[in-house]
Amino acid sequence: MKRHGFLLFVCIIILILCVCLSSATSVESILDFQKYTNGQDLSSTSDLGDWTLSNPTGGSGVLSVQEEVGNRYLQGTTYFQLKHNTVIKTASVLEFDIQRTGTAQLMACVKSGEEIFTFQNGLPSNLYEKDGAQWSHGGSGIIFEFADYDITMRIKTVDDAQINGIANKGIEFRCSYTEPFFNNAMRHIKIEDSGSTVKIYVNGGLIWTIELSEPGSYSTAKIAAQETYYKKAVVKDSSNNQVLSVDNAFVSINNTVMFASDATGFKLDNVSLKYDDGKNVVYKGSQIRKTLTPMKISEGNYNNADMRQGLRFCFDMAEINSEIISSGETYRVIGQGALVILNSNLTDESQMIVGGTLTKLQQQTELVDWIVGDDTYKSAYVYNIPKEHKDKSISVRAYVKCLNSLNETVYLYSSIQTDSLDSVYSRMDSVGKEEMSVEAKAWWIS
Repeated sequence: MKRHGFLLFVCIIILILCVCLSSATSVESILDFQKYTNGQDLSSTSDLGDWTLSNPTGGSGVLSVQEEVGNRYLQGTTYFQLKHNTVIKTASVLEFDIQRTGTAQLMACVKSGEEIFTFQNGLPSNLYEKDGAQWSHGGSGIIFEFADYDITMRIKTVDDAQINGIANKGIEFRCSYTEPFFNNAMRHIKIEDSGSTVKIYVNGGLIWTIELSEPGSYSTAKIAAQETYYKKAVVKDSSNNQVLSVDNAFVSINNTVMFASDATGFKLDNVSLKYDDGKNVVYKGSQIRKTLTPMKISEGNYNNADMRQGLRFCFDMAEINSEIISSGETYRVIGQGALVILNSNLTDESQMIVGGTLTKLQQQTELVDWIVGDDTYKSAYVYNIPKEHKDKSISVRAYVKCLNSLNETVYLYSSIQTDSLDSVYSRMDSVGKEEMSVEAKAWWIS
């Protein structure tokens, strides 16, 4: 009967559990090359802030700053790899301007993992690897290649028939039939990554939407599972028509952003990468009860012979009607809530969202105040936990429900928090344990 009571709590009563967000903060990593001097060679500089620039071939060539009409940009005459140093685990927006001035195969890569490949001359590289007789780019992720008239998207796939066990499946979009589109002028590219959906725009126009699903790991003869990857990718055009489907996709659930070129002649400028830095959730700690309480069977009906514990999660959170900034966008908060699940049932973290597909995921919209001195936080209080389940971990993801500038509803999520009674007790100091009742301490002290 005790076990049944706890399962009821997990599935229904757990709706009172909440996690809270603080005011959202975001990072904008800008690389516009204006601070460098005209003609400065950046091929070996470490002064690029959040970015690392390298030549993965070890060969000669120049990656230099050039100036036109007072504007400075990066120009290359060699192989290059420009990698953002942070692995992004939240929504992000990447924007940049590019132009081809020669035969360069200029490309941007998103949703890449942190795999390392050995390229020419034994040098390590994230973005260069060899499949069969053809040089190909990207270990995992989605590659956008900019040619003269068109843009090609390549979704990395797992294929043990290839040397490194990696292949590509791609689609092409013709930007112009009359002019070498990416050769004639700088073109503006925007890539939005919301986690399981990626959108790419050229000069403000939507080209593709890539819907990602079925996260999991790979373990084949040539691919050892290093991260979690989306295995399914569906590509739709600007009219929402499906134009490509990939069943063995190799796209990381996280996001490492990189640029590369494998020949001479390109310009790159106004690189901007916006993303949440993880500080939009301020976790204040977890607590357990000092005393036990009788199991609640129904409203006003308790079993005094069955004493239970409680677990509380405490967070800071943006207030309703306040304005917050996330990934460079401003939102107005209109609601707060949390998603809750037993950690053992959390089989797909990407689906721990409002409307997600996890079958035992619960949503709650009423949060409880927790006052400490002059500060008021929101707390998640989990009760009816029996002694035999004090080691069970519970996972929570909070969200704020917002309106954007177009009056569209947007959910901004916290990271997933996981805790258990055992874990909280093990972290308590001696003073906190002494304040517990004899009956409560008896759960851990025989």
